[in-house]
Amino acid sequence: MNRLFRASIFSVVVCGAGAAAAEDAASVTRHGFCIRRDEMRCEEVALPGTMVAFDRLMKDEQGNRVVWYFTDQEVSDNSVLVHVLEAEDSDTDMVIKPDPSVAKDAKKLDSQLKKIGKKFAGLGALQVAPFRGEKSESYRIFTTLKVEGPGNFSGRVVDMSGNNVPISDKTTFSVFRRPG
Repeated sequence: MNRLFRASIFSVVVCGAGAAAAEDAASVTRHGFCIRRDEMRCEEVALPGTMVAFDRLMKDEQGNRVVWYFTDQEVSDNSVLVHVLEAEDSDTDMVIKPDPSVAKDAKKLDSQLKKIGKKFAGLGALQVAPFRGEKSESYRIFTTLKVEGPGNFSGRVVDMSGNNVPISDKTTFSVFRRPG
C-alpha cells in the first residue's frame, strides 16, 4: 500500500508551472528501491545496478517478499503523478494500484493509466500506481512491489502523460537467490 508523508525537511526547486495537470511542474529529489523499511524511513536502499539476495527482503503481512519504491517529490499543485514499476522477469501483466490519495478519481484516471501502462510495457509484470501530492508540499511516497523470486526490477516517476518527472529516470536493481 502506498503511504503519504509530508516532509518539511526536504527542500526542492520547482520548475515553471503549466495550466493542465500533465504539464504541471513536479520535481523528484530522491527515488529508489527500499529493501528494509521502518514506517516512513527507508533503512536500506538498493543502489541502482546492485544485486540483493532474495532472503534479505522483508515480508509483508501475507508472508510475501516485498520491496518499496519510494520517491521524495514536490508538485506545484494537486497534480497526479505515477510510479511505474516493472518486474522484468515475471509473467507479462499490468496492474493498476491507486494510492488512497486518488481513490475518488480512480475510474476517471483508468483510461490514461492504461495508456501509460502500454507505453512502458516490456517483457515483465508492470505495476502502475498513481498518487496525488498537495501544492507546494514535499512528500515521500512508498509503493509496495511484491517480489516472487530472482529478477530485475525497475521504477520511475511519470506524469499523467507518461513523461518522466525531472530527476526520476528509470532506476533498476536485481534480486538473486543464494545457493543452498
